[in-house]
Amino acid sequence: MEWYYSNDGEQAGPVTLDQLTELFQSGAVKPSDLVWNESMTEWTPIGNVGAFAASSLAKEPAAGSPVELPISVAPPLSVAPVTGPGALPTQLGGMSQQTDGLAITSLILGILSMACCLGLLTGIPGAICGHIALGRIKRLPNLQGSGLAIAGLILSYLGIAFSVIYLAFGGMAVFLEETLKQIEAGQP
Repeated sequence: MEWYYSNDGEQAGPVTLDQLTELFQSGAVKPSDLVWNESMTEWTPIGNVGAFAASSLAKEPAAGSPVELPISVAPPLSVAPVTGPGALPTQLGGMSQQTDGLAITSLILGILSMACCLGLLTGIPGAICGHIALGRIKRLPNLQGSGLAIAGLILSYLGIAFSVIYLAFGGMAVFLEETLKQIEAGQP
């Protein structure tokens, strides 16, 4: 029977039971890592599976010894290439997909930079929010909205560019107007 397991948030396998046992005993697969085979209905922590459960109890610290608590929780696993009943779930631990608020903010600021000719005032914060949102979406799999962030970035950069062009031509127009006044004033 072939086994699949999670390794750093990615699905690995197939491996045989002997290979999985060796990985578990070496510490490459931890008791909290998820495993699945075709006889199982869902992915389960290896420490809760048959013979592995007894092995994981032996690895727990003795009473009275210091216990190290994890500082952070690992992100949920991503979509697995295996389809059917054995596919890794897209949502683990009850985490639901949600749209990143900074992606929405970036889009709104990008629209304002184009529609209200506020390119520098709203375009720069829109671009900053868009870049931060994209970074967060890449790091946190429960966040979505990369399309909103990209649209916000594009509109923000266009708003900035149009503002710079407008200011350049506006400044040039003022310069030309002042030059013409000086020429007219200098002529009899």
